[in-house]
Amino acid sequence: MEWIDRLNEAIRYIEENLTGKIEYEKLGRIVTEWLPTSGYEFMEGPDIEVYFNPDPRDTAYEVWIPVKKKHESV
Repeated sequence: MEWIDRLNEAIRYIEENLTGKIEYEKLGRIVTEWLPTSGYEFMEGPDIEVYFNPDPRDTAYEVWIPVKKKHESV
């Protein structure tokens, strides 16, 4: 599965299971702004979501994506 498919799958899961505000702009900026200028690139591996606040009206979470330094072999 390609990384974009995994990202879309994670977003679908969040949409179906949380009723709080999802900040799509921030999620998208990780891929479109930070990643291309970071010196890193996506690598094969699981995406990890950590939820710190179980209240869906005031959700706090982190999304971790697998990355590697550009031009580094796995």
